[in-house]
Amino acid sequence: MKKINIKFNGYEWDSYSFPNVNGLYGIYTTKKNINGKTVVGDLVYVGISNNIDRRIKEHAAKDFPNKDKYCYIYSELSEADSELAEAAIVSECKPERNSEYINGYPEDFERVQLKISGKHKDIPETITIM
Repeated sequence: MKKINIKFNGYEWDSYSFPNVNGLYGIYTTKKNINGKTVVGDLVYVGISNNIDRRIKEHAAKDFPNKDKYCYIYSELSEADSELAEAAIVSECKPERNSEYINGYPEDFERVQLKISGKHKDIPETITIM
């Protein structure tokens, strides 16, 4: 079983402050609390990219155009670890805008245990796929 440590950075409230690195990212809705303050809502998408900055900007412009409605988390990971982590998180959390891996972790993927820290609402601190 492969062990992957993920530390999510965030929550970023705009789409213009990300590194040009390979890794994993999440997109959340935002909402107003009873005091009118904007807070993190639901996890709606998890993705991977070889350039997180470019990919989030593409999402912000095309798929999630209202920047006041979304916030972002990200973690730098290798390409191989990113793919395994994305599959595990999506199969566990089932974000509404993901379609791949939503019905489960692929049988032909290496088994993983994710240890997750940092900012990550709606994502468990440990995900184990046996």
